[in-house]
Amino acid sequence: MNCTSQLMNCAHQLMNCASQLMNCATQLMNCATQLMNCTSQLMNCATQLMNCTHQLMNCTPHRTNLKRIISLQQLPI
Repeated sequence: MNCTSQLMNCAHQLMNCASQLMNCATQLMNCATQLMNCTSQLMNCATQLMNCTHQLMNCTPHRTNLKRIISLQQLPI
C-alpha cells in the first residue's frame, strides 16, 4: 500500500472512532438522565414511606384504644 491509501484508511478509521465516541457520549448522557430520574423517584418513595410510617404511628394508639373498648364491651355485666 502506498502512503496515500494508508492515510485514507487512517482518516476513515478516525471518523469511525469519532462517531463511536459521539454515540458513547449520547448513551452516557441518557444514563445520567435516567439516574437522575431514578434518584428523584427513590426520594419520592422515601418521602412516602416516611409519611406512611408517621400515619401508622398515629393510628397505633387509636387501634389500642379501640381494642380496649371492644374488650370492655365483651366483659359480662
